[in-house]
Amino acid sequence: MITYNNLKIETTRRCTLRCKHCEKGPASGKDFQSKFLPKIFTKNTIIRNLELDGGDVLLAADILEMIVDYIIQSECIVLGVSITTNGTYFTPKSKRILSKLKTYVTKCQSHIGKYSKAISLILAADEYHKAELNRIKEEDPWLYKMYIENIQELIESSFFSCKKESIRVIDKGRAENLTIEKFYPPKIDNYYLKDGENILVSNASVLVDGIVENTGKSLLDDNLASIIIKSGIACKNEIEFQDGCQINKYNSKNLTFVNKGINN
Repeated sequence: MITYNNLKIETTRRCTLRCKHCEKGPASGKDFQSKFLPKIFTKNTIIRNLELDGGDVLLAADILEMIVDYIIQSECIVLGVSITTNGTYFTPKSKRILSKLKTYVTKCQSHIGKYSKAISLILAADEYHKAELNRIKEEDPWLYKMYIENIQELIESSFFSCKKESIRVIDKGRAENLTIEKFYPPKIDNYYLKDGENILVSNASVLVDGIVENTGKSLLDDNLASIIIKSGIACKNEIEFQDGCQINKYNSKNLTFVNKGINN
């Protein structure tokens, strides 16, 4: 049995915006592929929080549905899901898929007596996105009108979470062209604990092309659990990105750095 405290999957690189602070770089049509799903979701997998990342997850509803259907089929236990969107694209199809996912997650929660918000749909609405939306308001009034309508729909939906976070964002060109470590202090490495057949992973992240972040290993060659065990750690990130739209602010004081997995 393997348990992930947090598992992030980059579902797509599609996005309607061109925010200059985005660490993912220019949007593209690249999507997560179905062949990776059996390498992640199994009946012996528990995910305390599944973080679906982009791009904009809701813009690729077909990919979202593919992932949701496979999770249900695999009987993987998922106890919570968080999805961040820029709010420009929210369709009846997206709402239907989220409703199906909510039903399944609520069922998983009931088996262990846990009852909390099954799905948190978080809107990325900060001063940096505001600048991009102002650009759209001038260049594409139709898309801006859709955005306003979607915001109302999101607020009225049962998935919406209102969460204000203090963050810092690099706003000098495309973030991937910068040396991020110069701007942000390092964060404690993520780790895994192994107790017999039970494995607890603090944090793992899978990119849209099936690469397990910062291991250089691909799901084409092995399953996620094996990659984590062989790598000795869950993820070597010095900086953890909350999602493609924003970067968490960390305090580096009094951190103990873990450089290898703890497996005995």
